[in-house]
Amino acid sequence: MKKQSRLVAGFTLAEILVVLAIVTVLAALLFPVFARVRENGRSTQCVSNLKQIYLAWQMYTEDSDGRVMPTSIKNGENIQTWTGDTFTDTPGVGALQPWLKVDKLRCPSWEVTEFTADQHDSVQGYGYNVSTFPGQSLSQSRPLPLVSAIEKPSQMFVFADAAHILNYPGDKPSLMGAYTIAAPAAGRPNFHGRHSGWGNVVWADGHIKAMQPMYMTARRKPISLQRSFQVGFLDRDGKNTTNEFFDLNPDAG
Repeated sequence: MKKQSRLVAGFTLAEILVVLAIVTVLAALLFPVFARVRENGRSTQCVSNLKQIYLAWQMYTEDSDGRVMPTSIKNGENIQTWTGDTFTDTPGVGALQPWLKVDKLRCPSWEVTEFTADQHDSVQGYGYNVSTFPGQSLSQSRPLPLVSAIEKPSQMFVFADAAHILNYPGDKPSLMGAYTIAAPAAGRPNFHGRHSGWGNVVWADGHIKAMQPMYMTARRKPISLQRSFQVGFLDRDGKNTTNEFFDLNPDAG
C-alpha cells in the first residue's frame, strides 16, 4: 500500500502541466473535426427536409392541374407567403402545409434569433424560386407556369437554403428569414451557404446538390458583407446579367 501511495503522489507539477498541455493540443485538433461531423449531420437533415418540401411541391402541382405553387398569394391587403407568414399577427398556413407531414420544418443549421424566429412560418430557412414562380393576386387571373413548361428540370432550381441580410444604417448587420431566392439580375443576395460555406439546393427534377454562393455586386449589400454572412447569389458563371438557374427555357434566344 505504501509503495502504491508513493507512485500516485509521485507526479510532479511539471508532469501534470505536460499532460494538461497535451490534452489541450488534442482538444484543439479534434474540436474542428467534431464541428465538421456535427455540421455534416445537420446538412444531411437539411437534405431530408428539402426532399419533404419537394415532394409536397410535387403533390401540390398534381392537385393544381399541373400548375406550380405561387410564391405568395395576395388577397386585398393581406399577403400570405408559401411558408405561412401573413405579414400580420395572425398565424397563417403555408401553401404546402396540407402535404407536409410535420407542423414545422426548419433547417437545423438555421440559427433562431429575435430576427429569424417567426412563429407564423411553417417552413423556416428555405427560399423558393420567385423569379420563375412569382406571387399571385386573387384579383388578377394571371395563370402560373405549368410544370411541363420547365424545359430542363435538372437545371431549374426550386428551393434552397435562404437568408436575408439586414443592414440598416446605424444598426449592426444581422440575418433574418427569406422565403424567396431571386435571379442575380434582381440584385438581391439570398442564397445562404450555412453548411460550412455551402447551401443545399433541390432542383425541379428532384435531385439535391450542395453549391457555394456567388458573391457579386448588389445594392446596399457589399461583397464583403455577403462573404461575412455567407449569403450571396445562386448562380453558375458569377455574372448578374445571366439567370441560368431561373429560366424555363435556358436555350431560348
